[in-house]
Amino acid sequence: MWNKESATHGTFAFTTEERGIYSTCFLDKARQGVQVPSTHARKISFSLKTGIDAKDYSAVAKKEDLKPLEVELMKLQDVLEEVNNDMKYLKVRESAMRTTNESTNIRVVWLSGISLAILLTLGLFQIFYLNRFFKQKKII
Repeated sequence: MWNKESATHGTFAFTTEERGIYSTCFLDKARQGVQVPSTHARKISFSLKTGIDAKDYSAVAKKEDLKPLEVELMKLQDVLEEVNNDMKYLKVRESAMRTTNESTNIRVVWLSGISLAILLTLGLFQIFYLNRFFKQKKII
């Protein structure tokens, strides 16, 4: 998506509308004919910004000729929108989790009932079998 030759510093922005996992890869290639010693290391400083932090309000202020107070109000509005979106997302997640919990609870109740029925049946079977066995052996 972004390539820069002989870069000492740079900025790259990537905007997406969907949440997800995104990966970043840095590749350091030596130019042709240049020998790089094995002890040579480069330092890469990487800063990832998302949401409100990624928006450049100074450029917006210059473009729209806004006063500092208007820029601050714009920031606050964006922060409120982000919080509202996060709350909506959490509400959807909570609803899905509640549905999963209720479904699991119903399954556990059925499993417990079936286990109880099986144990009672086996207990009654053992009582009748042992009673008949001891009567046949004339112990009782």
